[in-house]
Amino acid sequence: MKTQSPFDEFFDQLNEDIPDHTFPRTTMSAFAAEATVNSEAWADAKPVMNLSSFVTTFTEPEAFEVWKKHYLKNYIDHDMYPQLFDMEGRMVRWLHDLWNGPKDAEPFGTATIGSSEACMLAGLAHKWNWRKARQAAGLDASRPNIVTGGNVQIVWKKFMRYFDVEL
Repeated sequence: MKTQSPFDEFFDQLNEDIPDHTFPRTTMSAFAAEATVNSEAWADAKPVMNLSSFVTTFTEPEAFEVWKKHYLKNYIDHDMYPQLFDMEGRMVRWLHDLWNGPKDAEPFGTATIGSSEACMLAGLAHKWNWRKARQAAGLDASRPNIVTGGNVQIVWKKFMRYFDVEL
């Protein structure tokens, strides 16, 4: 029996039907997986042409270098990565100052991977504060709502759907 060359094996993996609705039952080399993702996503919009969302369209090369050195760190594990935790605390304090937070208040917060996650967490905090204030005032706290413009970022529509808030 003839063994396949690495090229033949890669070619077979690249031409394998990847199921749409079930988890694939076979493995794929990292090289074939990269080629598959790149070939499927090539026609997507280019970030620098995207004027409809708040994506970052340019990143300095130094930022990529920092990312390459630290992307495997689990930043939420404060015991293993105390310096990242310290940096997070400084950033919370800097943002509190930048946004003119009350001088007598202790700033608090958490790091997030992206703005959508941050919006979801902020929306939940606001919902809980709203519910607490309504209950303290003896008012109905069952139907929170948010008033937005028609141009609201899509994350807020998702927040309202997922966390039962009326638009």
